[in-house]
Amino acid sequence: MSGKSKAEQLKESVKSSREIQPPKTRSSKDVKAADVEAALVPQDVRAKPVRVTLDLSAHRHAALKKWSAETAEMLGSARITSREVITALLSRLMTDERLAREIREELGKK
Repeated sequence: MSGKSKAEQLKESVKSSREIQPPKTRSSKDVKAADVEAALVPQDVRAKPVRVTLDLSAHRHAALKKWSAETAEMLGSARITSREVITALLSRLMTDERLAREIREELGKK
């Protein structure tokens, strides 16, 4: 066993199979998520980004904004957007089997 996480192994395999050139408008944080997302989409398929709308309660939205602001301060960033948080969460969900199992268990309780 190499001791690397599945996400790290996936990133290495993507980088070794082809060089990913992210658009210049992406931040370095987005490039990491883009590497994982690119690996999840079959290479012979041209995929446009799909817009997803999410309705949050006022309380949950305020909590997300507060968490994002605190995280931005911790990271020394001007701000962290909700999109960045949700994209990071989805990338982890798709590559972290333990997290996926925990989410499935949580969904099964509803």
